[in-house]
Amino acid sequence: MNEKTQPASARYKVSDAAQKWLAKDWVKVLIFFLLTRLIIHFIAVVGMTMVSPEHSHHVPVKLYITRPDLTWGKWDVNWYERIAREGYNGPDATAGGYGVWAFMPLYPTVVGVVSRLVNVQNGYDFFYLASLMSNLFSYAALLWLYKIYKRKIAHPDRFLKLFLVGCGTFYLSIPYTESLYLLLIAAVIELTDRKWFIPASIICGLALVTRIQGAALFAIPFFTYWVQRPKIMKGLLTSAVMGILLTIPLGIFSIYMKSITGDSLAWMNMQSAWNNPNPYFFKSLVGFVDAVRGVGPAIHAYVWALYILIVLRNLKKLGLPNIMFSLGVFAVSTSTEIFYGANRFVLALVPVLSVLTDEKEWVRKMFIYSNLILLPIYAMGFVGWKDFVI
Repeated sequence: MNEKTQPASARYKVSDAAQKWLAKDWVKVLIFFLLTRLIIHFIAVVGMTMVSPEHSHHVPVKLYITRPDLTWGKWDVNWYERIAREGYNGPDATAGGYGVWAFMPLYPTVVGVVSRLVNVQNGYDFFYLASLMSNLFSYAALLWLYKIYKRKIAHPDRFLKLFLVGCGTFYLSIPYTESLYLLLIAAVIELTDRKWFIPASIICGLALVTRIQGAALFAIPFFTYWVQRPKIMKGLLTSAVMGILLTIPLGIFSIYMKSITGDSLAWMNMQSAWNNPNPYFFKSLVGFVDAVRGVGPAIHAYVWALYILIVLRNLKKLGLPNIMFSLGVFAVSTSTEIFYGANRFVLALVPVLSVLTDEKEWVRKMFIYSNLILLPIYAMGFVGWKDFVI
């Protein structure tokens, strides 16, 4: 029986079944996520063949399409692979590759454990295993956040689209820490909504040893707790416990650093390897004012300006916990000599995007168009555009 002879009621049933299936949360998030991954990979392949100094005209374009490791396997990916395979005191470190000390341990440790379980032997396999794990972390985080904001905002689909159009979301699918960090952010928001402040603080501690910006995440459970106006003594005791739980993972990592480097703050002091000695909050602002630093820092500053505009327009909707979280992310992320990495750092600001969903249309369009323009610039910068500091 073909479509013409099939009863209309049967065709409608099939259509209704398909629509119900597509409307499922996990399917909707998966479709948006995979679609944006394909588009981003296409942009990166174009960038690799047009602007990357690593590209050889003898390499066919289709190889970059089928071998994402050739396009994305660079920069911090190599550092995380060293940590996952050798730890912080491996041959590379003792031979002078001390840069590994500047990276937080949770993501490469988790990937390293899994790589040993599945017996990954080389960098090629490591890239694909770590990328698979990053994509799983990211998908789980987005699905969790989507379900959270279905309860809290009127337009959860908008939130999903606004997040995935972001000019830094390609970091969610490669061996970088952003995927695991996003999953921990979702967990903290969920636990805080349930008023489980102690477990939320434990997760904040794990976020802190995933990315240093994880310290700012503590603002969400901490200020949410105090907004409820607990009794003073109970509040102080609970806050002390929360603070201790936050610092335990970093304390363990610092003790470990002390044992192998002689410096418990090696993870901070090694920032000098990236021409950033003595980092402090908002250092990028000082550097930006003091000297003209080129197009790259100006673009990063523009990304921050977009989010600052949204925050300032929605102070009441965001509330104190989310405002302090956003301020903390900005403070830690601008503790470098110049603006850089803004497209990565703003991925944490999911509460800001949640209020953007209900903003005026011109604000949403400005955000979307800006990110659509900046995405290829950032992607090409990552794959090797030497004039752009990622």
